[in-house]
Amino acid sequence: MSKTNTRIATTFTGVGLATAAAILGVTIMTNAQVEDPAHSPQAEPSNTAKTSSDVNHSSTVKVAVDGLVKPNSELTVYSPCHQGDLRAQITSSFGVEGKMGPAADLPALVGSITLPNQIHPAKEGKPNTITVTCISGESGTVTLNGYNEHGAGDQELLDLAAKK
Repeated sequence: MSKTNTRIATTFTGVGLATAAAILGVTIMTNAQVEDPAHSPQAEPSNTAKTSSDVNHSSTVKVAVDGLVKPNSELTVYSPCHQGDLRAQITSSFGVEGKMGPAADLPALVGSITLPNQIHPAKEGKPNTITVTCISGESGTVTLNGYNEHGAGDQELLDLAAKK
């Protein structure tokens, strides 16, 4: 295919994509825009955006953790965060971290972490925990009891995840 034909095909594909997006009411964003929460479809207009001092950091979000606590095990973490939160960070007392994003089939963010090969039992008075910090700054923490056979955290989230 010649350069001219390639350019025409690329232009046509781009125009077709833009037309389809306009018909469906979808916003097309570049990778840079996706990484910037200000370009999120749920982002507030800039003249009413909240500053960090406007956000109440004392409230918590619901969190649920599914999976067994054992070496090299994967734990799945769920949290609805708040409206407009499209990402969240997972931190754990095991020293591993992960990222969360929108779930395709749940009204929540979902992510996973893989536990390390060496897991030490929780110490007396210092249980193992998983913390979710939403992009808005809100957070929630779940305490894992033993091997977490029945999941931990918000039971409603665990039930929704089990139905998917």
